[in-house]
Amino acid sequence: MAVLRSAIQKIIAFLQQILGRKLLIFAFFLILSSLMWMMISFNEEMEKDIFVPVQIINVPKNVVITSDLNDSLRLTLRDKGYTLAKYHYGSGISPITINFQQYARTNGMFTINNADLVRMVKQQLSPSTHIVAVKPEKLEVFFNHGNHKVVPILLQGNLSPSASYTITQTVLTPNRATVYAADGLLDSIKAVYTEPVNQSNIADSAQFTVNLQSIRGAKILPHKINLRVKSDLLTEKTLEVPISIVNVPEDKHLRLFPSTVKVKFVVATSGYASAKESDFHIVVDYNDVANTEGDKVRVHIRKKPKYARHVQTDNNVVNFLIEER
Repeated sequence: MAVLRSAIQKIIAFLQQILGRKLLIFAFFLILSSLMWMMISFNEEMEKDIFVPVQIINVPKNVVITSDLNDSLRLTLRDKGYTLAKYHYGSGISPITINFQQYARTNGMFTINNADLVRMVKQQLSPSTHIVAVKPEKLEVFFNHGNHKVVPILLQGNLSPSASYTITQTVLTPNRATVYAADGLLDSIKAVYTEPVNQSNIADSAQFTVNLQSIRGAKILPHKINLRVKSDLLTEKTLEVPISIVNVPEDKHLRLFPSTVKVKFVVATSGYASAKESDFHIVVDYNDVANTEGDKVRVHIRKKPKYARHVQTDNNVVNFLIEER
């Protein structure tokens, strides 16, 4: 047995030695082929998107930039792979600086056209690099001297509760925004709106961070707000409500049998205890009696509270008796 065990160990050691050499050889050729592929690729012409920061300098202290200016330009460049890699992985391209004093006009806006953007970028590129595209193609910069006002924030979208629930409250925090813009535009802005918020199956209170819609030429602070949605479980309630009689002539007296009806409705659990009979106005109109051949008259729901849903009465008609006074 000892001889057999020794033989097996020698075979295992031999196999490990062979496989180890093969793995080293395989790894060497894998790395070599990868390097060769990279060298070939870097020597070929290709296109790549590079993002370059944009900065506005020399802005006076009393000036507010109101445009939603992009933080960077997206350049599509064509050149040898190693040159593009230098832009991406090396020192890169320095931020584009726009001198406010050079471009600003008294009308509250200025435009950096495509030719100027290309010229600013070209100064930092290798002569062999071709600019295929610049996005955006131009920069529009709006500004004012601090003119602003505070306006309400209005919610856009559709919020729907889960089955057997109701949305009881939506709270925007903050609910007002400060808008900076040129006088003409500022006068026309009465409110700012959220980006559409579409949420369904809301069963419990929920919170969302919501962006505000931008307005061209205006700066809105803050850029985003918090939306809190409160929901509550629905429950059914029944109240016995007296019937009011309207339009009765002075020489007539109208008796109803019964003189009350049961009003059934659905209400949020939190409002169940506070729901009361006086919140409803149930009437019988004498004019309906005059046009009725039988002894039954229709019951109308003239008023119902906003908190009540699916309001209905147990009887749509009641018996009546007309008496002379």
